[in-house]
Amino acid sequence: MEITADNHYTLDAIASYSGVPHKCIIGAAKRHKLPISLMYALLSVEGGKLGTESYNKADKTYDYGPSQINSWWIKNSWKIPKLKKMNVTIDGLKYDACNNIEISAIIMRDNLNGADSTWVGIGRYNSWSDGNNFAYRIKIYKALKKIAASNKELTAAR
Repeated sequence: MEITADNHYTLDAIASYSGVPHKCIIGAAKRHKLPISLMYALLSVEGGKLGTESYNKADKTYDYGPSQINSWWIKNSWKIPKLKKMNVTIDGLKYDACNNIEISAIIMRDNLNGADSTWVGIGRYNSWSDGNNFAYRIKIYKALKKIAASNKELTAAR
């Protein structure tokens, strides 16, 4: 499916662009008790694709795969019990779509569990600094609104 201005926020467009099958997105969201729409918004905002690796000059880290999981999480996987039990690898994050979204859901759930508010937890997926955290929250919020407007089946299910 070609992504155009009209369909950019449809669930099919997000799954197609990122390379993550719907069943993996929905399964990861359900296993970690996250809104399915949040995981689609995360993929939309992060904008990664299967096989991608991006270097962040500011903090000298890398982001991997569809969910753009930061290399900090690999080095610090021991901080999240569920990640600690998994063998998180760069290749797994870059080339295994279901693994990538599963790891991002684990990170998101852990951030939400440890935050004072839901929105701060969502922002922590990207940054713990106040300014960057807030900017990321705004991006996710806008993506959620566009996803809801583009996918009537989500709003009808409420």
